[in-house]
Amino acid sequence: VICGCCGKDVGNAMFKTNPDIEIRYNTVLLDPETFDIWPENKCVRLLQRFPTHGRESETPTGHAYLSINVVNDMSSVVRISHVITL
Repeated sequence: VICGCCGKDVGNAMFKTNPDIEIRYNTVLLDPETFDIWPENKCVRLLQRFPTHGRESETPTGHAYLSINVVNDMSSVVRISHVITL
C-alpha cells in the first residue's frame, strides 16, 4: 500500500490513474487496473497479497523492492506519505 500527501482523496489521481508514473514490484511492472483504494482514499493497495510465484516473487537478496518511476513530464507532484506492508 502506498499513501499520498497532501489531501484525503489523492490516491486515485496520484497513483492509480496517473499516466506519468509506473510502479514496479521486484522489477515487474504492476498493472494499475489491479490497484484498489484501501484503507483510505489517499492510499492505493498495489497487491492483494505478496506474490508466491513468477518473477515478482523472486527476491534473491531476501528483500522486496518497490519502485515508482517517472515516465513522462509530470503534470502534478507525487508525494508519498506512507508505504504500508502487511
